[in-house]
Amino acid sequence: MTPGGPTPPLLLAHMNYPEPGDARRVAALGASIAYCPRAHRFFGHPPHPYRAYRDAGVNVVLATDSLASNWSLSLLEEARFIRRETPDPPPAAELLDLLTRGPAWALGLDALVGTLEPGKQADLAAFSCPPDTDDPAAFLVDHAPPAQAVWVAGRLIPASERGSAVG
Repeated sequence: MTPGGPTPPLLLAHMNYPEPGDARRVAALGASIAYCPRAHRFFGHPPHPYRAYRDAGVNVVLATDSLASNWSLSLLEEARFIRRETPDPPPAAELLDLLTRGPAWALGLDALVGTLEPGKQADLAAFSCPPDTDDPAAFLVDHAPPAQAVWVAGRLIPASERGSAVG
């Protein structure tokens, strides 16, 4: 980075123990917070204040910490954990935004990835869903099925080359 150049994105990890006013300060910085729900629970922290951060305008993204505190690195499992283990969880579609649009913005890559639209990379995963499903987002989060196919920048990635984050 050169002096006077663009400011890189600021991504803060965990933020498990905020001080009064931290949500407002983090929002003023334009920072994002990576929240790892299963690791948070594994280490016995009190409930995470992700809602207070979001209410303050902070971009909170779901992340996974490591295999030291999780049985998998599946981001869908993180979303499913929130749906099953926290009171009054956000809707599934909102949780999917915390796995797609939010992280792209947090990393300064939202012009390239995070949504499917003309001019962006074709980064996507395809999942099987029963034909009579009323809410595909809820099915995806609630069941966290393995991806049937994955594309990165429009290139189909063979199952043998995929990491465990998408199943």
